[in-house]
Amino acid sequence: MANILDYMDWRGDVPFSLSPFNDVDNLVLAQSAYTLLDGILGEDGMISAQDAAAAFFEKYSRQQVMDDPQLHKMAPFLLEKISISRRFQGVRLLYYINEIDPEGEAQISAVTFSFPDFTYVSFRGTDNSLVGWKEDFNLSYMSSTEGQRKAVDYLNRHFSDYNGRLLVGGHSKGGNFAVFASAFCDPAIREHIEAVYSNDGPGFREEVTESREYAQVLPKVISIIPESTLVGTLFGGRYDHKIVKSTARGLAQHDATSWEVHRDGFVEATGRTSESLRMDEAVSNWLCELSDEDRVFFTDVFFELLTANGATTVEDLSDSVLANMADVLKSARTLPKEKRKEFTGMLRKLIKSFGKASS
Repeated sequence: MANILDYMDWRGDVPFSLSPFNDVDNLVLAQSAYTLLDGILGEDGMISAQDAAAAFFEKYSRQQVMDDPQLHKMAPFLLEKISISRRFQGVRLLYYINEIDPEGEAQISAVTFSFPDFTYVSFRGTDNSLVGWKEDFNLSYMSSTEGQRKAVDYLNRHFSDYNGRLLVGGHSKGGNFAVFASAFCDPAIREHIEAVYSNDGPGFREEVTESREYAQVLPKVISIIPESTLVGTLFGGRYDHKIVKSTARGLAQHDATSWEVHRDGFVEATGRTSESLRMDEAVSNWLCELSDEDRVFFTDVFFELLTANGATTVEDLSDSVLANMADVLKSARTLPKEKRKEFTGMLRKLIKSFGKASS
């Protein structure tokens, strides 16, 4: 089945004047933001898509990109297709940032795509590393992360005087940042935001979803998730999701290049898979049993043990959530006694929750 790369081949010669900006165009830009532009573009600079793609492939060979195990390695090829397309003609990239703050446990990357008639702000999300996935799970006990606050600052810093059509989006954690930044940016900026795209992005704690600012931006949010999603339904969002088909299985559906497209949109699924619904129910029920302190402890130890098992990427994990849990339980034997007892107790509750959801 076709994906967003095929879409660029099909529709790259059709301008927005003939076929308006759609959900697939959003994903093309959200995924292109994974292209590493460090040393090519800075926050104060501006570059055409043609020059950005050319500079990237001068810095990295195509074979290097294809050999990269990262989930989003096709991003530079998407950017290259953008650079030669009539549909995205005239787009310029600006306001590029890629920041990691170990002390603040914040990671944020963003780039703005400026078109003659509109602007799309894209926040980069998690990659295929388990470290990146841990950032998503940290949202279970944080009302706002440093990365989310930096996303708000990004919009406030660059769009205080902007009066045109403004779209904001991102994939995975980038989708979460897009919604959070759009909700809590300066009200004058929020008024100009036409749509906010969360592409399989996790939700928020209740303190956020019940806020006045969130309520004001919620009607503009377009949430797109694959049928076997786990990330896109984590925590609360109050979204009416658009559910799309994917050529991948299980957790690998988080890779947005696996989402199926047709001429002007995604191939929609009739609903989420039974596995996705069971995982969502199990995780939600389990989280209700844990305090914030428990969530911090569990998240730190869980990801520590996943990497101890030799897994470094999503692809290293089993398609079965329960199989991964069993592997973690085996590794937990290496923990100090009290720490092991506390952690295994929490993990057994989660496994029990999955068991109940499956019955």
